[in-house]
Amino acid sequence: NDRDSNAPPAHHPMPPAAASPLTLVAVAAAAAALTAFALRRRQRRPKPPRRDLRPKRDLVGYGSTPPAFTWPNGARLAVNFAINIEEGSEPNVLDGDSASTAALCECPSDAPPGVRDLAAESMFEYGSRVGVW
Repeated sequence: NDRDSNAPPAHHPMPPAAASPLTLVAVAAAAAALTAFALRRRQRRPKPPRRDLRPKRDLVGYGSTPPAFTWPNGARLAVNFAINIEEGSEPNVLDGDSASTAALCECPSDAPPGVRDLAAESMFEYGSRVGVW
């Protein structure tokens, strides 16, 4: 084989030794200038601060200075009744939904889509059937 083993293939457009030191310096200078431009541009346009969309909460409370309040007729006890009724607004096949709810009941089932989940329906209907009437 009369070809030098270190020589580039014949189809290679330019052998690696053809790049002059001046060309390499010019490429390095262009890369440095581009990097400096990108850094300056980033510094000129800071990101806008994120708005806190969460509701403001007063976690301190009244502390040692509670408001002065008296109940009518000097009462010292107040009773509050909180009534919870399972109203039946869950997804239901009978209402045209594709499936019954599986995540909001005490014992979720694996009823396939399109099949009624009678346990879930019974749990959601209990409040209106027994708790109110």
